[in-house]
Amino acid sequence: MGFSLLVDDFQIIEFDPKNADESLIEKYLDWEEAVNKIWNPDEPVKDREAVLKLQRNRDPNYTTKSWVILSKQQSIVIGYSSVWISSQDNPNHDQLKHLAYCSITILPKYRWQGLGTWQLETCLTELKKHKDITTIQASARDISGKQFCEKYKGSLVLEGVENRLYIKDINWDLVTSWVK
Repeated sequence: MGFSLLVDDFQIIEFDPKNADESLIEKYLDWEEAVNKIWNPDEPVKDREAVLKLQRNRDPNYTTKSWVILSKQQSIVIGYSSVWISSQDNPNHDQLKHLAYCSITILPKYRWQGLGTWQLETCLTELKKHKDITTIQASARDISGKQFCEKYKGSLVLEGVENRLYIKDINWDLVTSWVK
């Protein structure tokens, strides 16, 4: 399966959603549901097949590598990380070849135990293989993510907002008036 490292009660495993065994896929999908429940408590649970389809059919303009952290004792995924790098076939490769996106997410119960740092080391080891990469971009969804970035000298360069419109809140009379 590729890269695998064991430290105490945890193991980082390279995660290829196209080739992973069903047991690991199910553990990953359980983790995905847990994270989405934390980030979006009012949202319905995402369809597992749809989540898996998105993971398996990634943007062809980027090369992606992913890892999961497994808890040996509980046999569950407690963390996930990935790196995205512009592929040679990307029409914007010349403008993007210096940039990599890195994502690290650890379940709250397991944070501040060195696991995020361990995943960061894994991501950086992969990115070091790509000589054009000069900048790593990431986002932080909560205060612990921002603190983690600051710990490693990351700087806030852009702050964003996510807007959501829930179907239940739509004024359908207004929408209907737009098409008349």
